[in-house]
Amino acid sequence: MHVRLLKITAAELPTREKELGVERILPVNGAELPTREYFSLILRHYEATGNLLTPGEVGCALAHLKALGAVIDSCAPAIIFEDDIEVTKERLETALRLVRKHKPSFVHLGFHQDFHGPRSVRGVPAQDGLYRSSPQFEMRGTFAYYVTSATAEKIVAHRSRFFTFSDDWEPFFRLHREIMPLQ
Repeated sequence: MHVRLLKITAAELPTREKELGVERILPVNGAELPTREYFSLILRHYEATGNLLTPGEVGCALAHLKALGAVIDSCAPAIIFEDDIEVTKERLETALRLVRKHKPSFVHLGFHQDFHGPRSVRGVPAQDGLYRSSPQFEMRGTFAYYVTSATAEKIVAHRSRFFTFSDDWEPFFRLHREIMPLQ
């Protein structure tokens, strides 16, 4: 099974990441969106929550939707990394071994190198150090995640109906209980 490696970043990829097969997805600068487009994206979220999404949050969400679109277009699963995630051979080998063995539809990898202390996001122990998650309580962030093209399609369809933060997993997984996210 070929797994694409997609990193959302404006910077040129380091040589070691290129050698690992990481592909660059350009970010979206939410501050550069036309005003009408920006407000049309955030209006429903504001009406539902009373909170405005910042241009940075909108750009981040649009960049993740762009990456998910690349997953859908290729019909191949992928690991999507945010730009501040250091992609190392060791972490990548571990992630790929686990997804090839268990064939999940979604894994929140939580690869953030600046996270210190005991991991606070867990769930119910599954296998090989993975956990079945309760996204409404235990899963935050979009640092790095594995997603199949079928699940990417569902995420994009969900976000087209209700545009929100890129790491607002709870509403999606609440509606799609057939997808058991791992982390």
